[in-house]
Amino acid sequence: MYERHTIWSTAMFGFFIIINGVGFNQTTWQRFASVRTLQISQRMVISFLVGLWALWIVFYFSGLVAYATYSECDPFASGKIDKLDQIIPFLVTDKLNHLTGLAGIFVAAVYGGVLSTLSSCGNSVACIIWEDFLKERPYFSSLSDASATNVVKLLCEYFSFMVLFT
Repeated sequence: MYERHTIWSTAMFGFFIIINGVGFNQTTWQRFASVRTLQISQRMVISFLVGLWALWIVFYFSGLVAYATYSECDPFASGKIDKLDQIIPFLVTDKLNHLTGLAGIFVAAVYGGVLSTLSSCGNSVACIIWEDFLKERPYFSSLSDASATNVVKLLCEYFSFMVLFT
């Protein structure tokens, strides 16, 4: 029998995605490399892994709650939502609308997470471009530290803008 998602397939997928995100992601590596000692970095990796696994568990169970809530009346089929990935925001606004302001807090949390990730990715790409391509070029090698920082900031803004609007 074919099952799209099981607890085991989701757990294994989550395990490898999280290991990939912690072990091979440039933005994560920059965070771990920016601390003073290896021990602090190792503690950060452990706490980061625990946090990511907890986040995946929340994702999994929020999907189960949405499935259980709307198993009898599909909001996508009834036209209440336009895309399937709108199910969780719809669940929050539909079932928790009696709690004043909760939908706004939910949206603010989502936007905060998106902007934080966008900022981290833009900064990471800007640092890679600076270190690997621009730093040794004749024009850029003579820049002061303050000017080099400004170049990296401009690159970060450019790449964040490109990611946001593409």
